[in-house]
Amino acid sequence: MTRRPVAARLRPLWLVHCALCLVGLALPSASLQAQIGEFGADLNVLRRFYTPPRSEQSNHYFDLFGGSKVYETLLNEGLTNNRALIVLSHGKGIVRYSSLRYGYYPDEKVWAETNVPYFSAADLAHVLGDKAAAQIHNIMIAGCNREDAFEARELRRYFVNATNITHSLGGKEGYEMVFRHTLTHASSDIRLLYSSAGNFKLRGVSVAARARKLGFAPYLSELFRHGEQFAYATQIAGRELLEPSILQHAPAEPAEARLAEAATQIVAAARKKNTVVPAGGPARATRPEQAVPPPPSSQSSPGVIRWRNANSEDAPTSTSGVVRWTSALSEP
Repeated sequence: MTRRPVAARLRPLWLVHCALCLVGLALPSASLQAQIGEFGADLNVLRRFYTPPRSEQSNHYFDLFGGSKVYETLLNEGLTNNRALIVLSHGKGIVRYSSLRYGYYPDEKVWAETNVPYFSAADLAHVLGDKAAAQIHNIMIAGCNREDAFEARELRRYFVNATNITHSLGGKEGYEMVFRHTLTHASSDIRLLYSSAGNFKLRGVSVAARARKLGFAPYLSELFRHGEQFAYATQIAGRELLEPSILQHAPAEPAEARLAEAATQIVAAARKKNTVVPAGGPARATRPEQAVPPPPSSQSSPGVIRWRNANSEDAPTSTSGVVRWTSALSEP
């Protein structure tokens, strides 16, 4: 039997190796391949809007608006190391397998295509990664909640150490300006600006009354204890939840001076109402699910708050349930 030369025996293996190399060059790298999120959107799209924390910082930021002033506000206010996840996006309820879910989606300025990508709480956590998600203590969501689809517990399923989850009220729009005020003012000041019965005025104008006519409402914070599934308390959101140290000192300025800039912005918005865009955005085509129409609006019941506070003396006899917040937000 005649033996073939070694080079001849190795030539087929060499050709196979070259073919595999060419196939590898033709395929996109793993980092560029589409990673499909829970609602069918490409997670690489979501990554385009993500800003991770810089050195010596701990805050994670998603800006699906594009060019928002919120990130600039965070830097100017020194809010960079609060173990926080800040999500600036539109939001709406979508139907997924017969269940109402909350979807985060981009503004038309940054996503002009008709097929709008919707992302879930699980998608946000996936982009951050397990290690970073476990370090999040504060979550702040700017989007609308018209369909009352937002569930803080869904976020807590993936951000297990979050103790403060801030979001817009059920049945209400979310507004970027109101969201920015939440980052810069304590909840007591937010109450004066948006929920008081006309006690705080700017040059004789009731600021909170103007805010209510625009549909502005304070954001809500649900507070959790480690290891518990339900919130033990809810409150109007404010800066002290990100920076508790601000409560250690009494305000140096009177409310008229302290809130003048924010109040001026609210009154100015009332004068040009048509230019105020909610964080729910204009109606857009949905994919892959249909958006749920908002519930009938009513000034006497603007929002739904789920609560559970077994340790409070003022809590109802039941330990969990649903209540409607009307006194702070309804018209006088």
